[in-house]
Amino acid sequence: MFSYALKFKDIFPRYAQQYASYKHLPSDEDWLRVEKVCSFLALFNEVTNIISAILDPKNKMKLTDFSFRVMYSKDEAPRQIRMMCDSIYELYKEYVDEYAAANVNTTIESDFQESDVINTCTTSRIGKGKVLTKRSKFERYIKTVDIIDNVKSELDIYLGEGVFICKEECSDFDAL
Repeated sequence: MFSYALKFKDIFPRYAQQYASYKHLPSDEDWLRVEKVCSFLALFNEVTNIISAILDPKNKMKLTDFSFRVMYSKDEAPRQIRMMCDSIYELYKEYVDEYAAANVNTTIESDFQESDVINTCTTSRIGKGKVLTKRSKFERYIKTVDIIDNVKSELDIYLGEGVFICKEECSDFDAL
């Protein structure tokens, strides 16, 4: 809005001359402030667009790599890129761990609930309670320790895919 007002800066005095009811004519000092605000907002807009582009799933880590190499020295850029990647993987690992922990509890509960229907050979009913046999204890143990680290995570797969290149505006792109 300020940028449009600046374009019509010369019109305001004429408007004030023509209409006596117009009482708020900006001073030269006001216009200087408006120019400073516009300059700041333009810079803020550019930074916001860069950050948004970095976080945009279409760009993955490629824009981060490109931007950091522009922003940082030749020696510092790889360190900053590594820090960004490490942060993303740490966040992803927290998500996976939280998901796994929530599902381990659910799995153990469902093992107790479903064991006499699905896994009758691994549990025995004694009275009203259920007793885990060695096999069911082993299966529960495996579920907690058998994590395959050599398989690529969803994040690795996602980041390894190509970058979406938008033609013109990209208003029709749907990340979901």
